[in-house]
Amino acid sequence: MHKKIYASGFLYHTPTQQVLLQQHESSAPTWSLFSGEGQDGEDPIVIFKEIVSSQLKIKLSLKDINSIYDYFNEELSRHSHLLYALADKKKDTYTNEGYTMRWFTFKEIYKLPIDRQTRQDITVGKRVIDAITRSNEPQEEKPLHERTQ
Repeated sequence: MHKKIYASGFLYHTPTQQVLLQQHESSAPTWSLFSGEGQDGEDPIVIFKEIVSSQLKIKLSLKDINSIYDYFNEELSRHSHLLYALADKKKDTYTNEGYTMRWFTFKEIYKLPIDRQTRQDITVGKRVIDAITRSNEPQEEKPLHERTQ
């Protein structure tokens, strides 16, 4: 028996530090991540790339997709993977029938109607992005007399 895996995530635009989320028009006004299912053994990065490609009609490079974390969701009996993709260009509007899509800053996201798991996923995603950004910043060299104290 093949087990399902679940891949979800968001696009992140580094220059504006914004996240792209979606809202299904037929459901409650809840914002959500881009998501979909695959079979156990499939690469969650490839699954996420296909989800984004089909929903946003854009092509992502696999190198632009990053894993944030994964966990087993006991309630839904599935392995879930959270990812984000770096968006080099930021379109103001995307069209996908039945969905509204918008860019938000992290500060704006915390005021949106989103479910508990999505809020947690975005919070962890922000922490990962912040840590990567800090590690990529050039380190200031301390003067020799400060290094020996």
